[in-house]
Amino acid sequence: MKAKTWAAFVLTEMLAVIYGLFFDGRLGFLLAAVLGIAAVLSVASAVLLRRRLAVSYTAVLHTEVFEKDDTVPFSAAVTNMGWFSAAFVTVEFCTSARFAPLEFEAQRFLLAPRQRREVLCEYRTKRWGTAECGIFRITVTDFLGLVTVQADFVREGADFVCRILPEIPYTPPQNELLTLMCALSPADEDEDVREIPFGLRGSPGYEHRPYEPGDSLKKVNWKLSAKKDAYFVRKDEYYASSKQTFILDSKAPEGLSEEDTVVREERVVEGLLALIALAAEQSMDCTLFYAWDGEWQSVRIADRAEAEALRHTFAGYQFTQKPEMRLPEQRSGGAYLLFSACCDKALADWKDNAAQLVCAQEDVSEDAWMITPRYEFVRPAQAGTEAHGQ
Repeated sequence: MKAKTWAAFVLTEMLAVIYGLFFDGRLGFLLAAVLGIAAVLSVASAVLLRRRLAVSYTAVLHTEVFEKDDTVPFSAAVTNMGWFSAAFVTVEFCTSARFAPLEFEAQRFLLAPRQRREVLCEYRTKRWGTAECGIFRITVTDFLGLVTVQADFVREGADFVCRILPEIPYTPPQNELLTLMCALSPADEDEDVREIPFGLRGSPGYEHRPYEPGDSLKKVNWKLSAKKDAYFVRKDEYYASSKQTFILDSKAPEGLSEEDTVVREERVVEGLLALIALAAEQSMDCTLFYAWDGEWQSVRIADRAEAEALRHTFAGYQFTQKPEMRLPEQRSGGAYLLFSACCDKALADWKDNAAQLVCAQEDVSEDAWMITPRYEFVRPAQAGTEAHGQ
C-alpha cells in the first residue's frame, strides 16, 4: 500500500516538474516545491508524534469473573501530548484465545493536538480460564500516507485481566468409566457395598432422587412416586458407597498453538467437573487433588452444590511447566482418576492398575480414556470407531 502511495507522489512531482519545464516554469516549479515541503512536514509530524502519545486503559465492569458468552467492553483512552496533529492513529487491541472479538480489533481515527480520544472494543468470553486484553500496538500514519511509524506510547495502567468460569457439561449417567472406578474402589472392611440395609443417612431403606431420562424403570419407587406426585428412583447403593479420588495433573501441554492449548486444557477441566458432578449426584464420596500456588490442595465434594462451587475455584486455575508440581504422592489402596492435558511417559510411570488416566488428546495409550468434544469418556479405539462412523 505504501509503495502505491509513494509511486503516486513521485508521479505527481514529475508531472509538476514537466509542467514547469514545458509550459509554465514559475507555476510548475512552485507546485513541485509545495508538494516537497508538504511531504517533509507530513512525515515529520508523524515521526515526532510517535513519542507523544499517552494511553490509559479502562474497563467499565462490575466483576472480574464472567460466564461464557458474556460481553466484555474494553476501552483505551489515547491522548496526543504534542503540538502536532496526527492524521491517522491506529490502535490495535490484542487478547488471549479465550476472547472472541465482536468487532474489528484495529480502529483508526484522527487526533488533534492535546486531544483525548476513547476507543472501545467489545469481546465475547469464549473459553474457560484467565483471559487478558490490552493494546498490541499503536501506529501513526502521516497526512499523505507516505509513512507509518509505530508509537512509543506511555502506558498508564496494566492490561485488563478477567476470569472466565468453566462450565459443567452434561455427561450421560450410564458412565462406563465411573462404573469401572466403583469396581476398583475397595469397600470398607465392615461393610458390603452391594447389600446395604440402611440408607446413606442411617434411615431404613433406600435413598431416593428424582427420576431422570435414561433411568431404569426397575429402580422407580412407585409407592413413593404416588405420594410425591412425581417419579422417584432408588439410588444405586453400590455407587453411593464407593470412594473416588480425582487428581488434576498440573502440567501444561507442550508444542501446541495458544488456541489448541486452551481447547485441550478447557476440555480436561470441564471433563473433570462433569464427572465430579455426576459422582456427587450419585452421593459418592469424592476427593479432589489439585496444585495451587506451589502446593497441593485437596477438597471433598459431597453434593452438586459443592461441585458447582469448584467452577469459581478453577476460574483462575493455570497449568504449569514446573515438573516438581506435577503429581502428588500416590497413597496405597484406593482408585484414582487422573485427568491430564499432557499425557506422556511420566504419567505411565506414576499410575498403577488402580489409577485410570483421562486425557483430551487422541494419541494416548489403549488403556487410557479420552474426553470427546461432547464430553463422553471413551477408550481411544471407541473414539476412532465413532469418528469413522461419522
